[in-house]
Amino acid sequence: MGIKLIVFDLDGTLVKYENSIWYGSWDAVGYAAGLKSEFDELTAYYLSRLDLYEDWVRANAELLRGTSVQEIEKKIFPPPYSRGVWEVMPILTHRYKTMILSSGVDIVADRVRDELGIELCLSNRLLRSDGLFTGKAICRVPLQHKLKILREEVERLQINLDEVCAVGDNENDISVLRSVGLGVAFEPRTEEVSEAAKVSIEDFRELPDVLTKFFR
Repeated sequence: MGIKLIVFDLDGTLVKYENSIWYGSWDAVGYAAGLKSEFDELTAYYLSRLDLYEDWVRANAELLRGTSVQEIEKKIFPPPYSRGVWEVMPILTHRYKTMILSSGVDIVADRVRDELGIELCLSNRLLRSDGLFTGKAICRVPLQHKLKILREEVERLQINLDEVCAVGDNENDISVLRSVGLGVAFEPRTEEVSEAAKVSIEDFRELPDVLTKFFR
């Protein structure tokens, strides 16, 4: 049985915002808004309380209330794509269904989806009105529940998990990497992430050969 769907993590995988240790889209937005210390304080508080992740998302959103979306976009775009992403994505989107599944923020995830031609995208939403962030958010992808959401999506698409290739870099990707047909760690952040995957890569241009090797 071959691969039908490739699922990509966003932060630290497709893109790497170098302004924090998380390479994260949330930090990119918050720091661009001049809220680095406030965002860092929330991270310090909630990182050991991941069961409260939805509260974390809401707290981040509240800090952004009234901030101009356009001004943030000027500072965080174009997205800082990882090595080989631009070159390989036309190949992958031609051969497979593709999806971004991310606990990052939609202002970045949707831009990446559109620029790369990725078909599907699930991420957390920052609500906007009249060009401003409203201070509200919808948590669609809690940090620790990516596998649950992926199971729901593949059922909707009538695809089996063993027909999925997942690419991720961090510990919240481990359950997904272990459960799919082909788990690929991209520049894995920890040894545990590397061990959870069947293979690790450092450049997205390696991915087509990896898929060929495991599914001839």
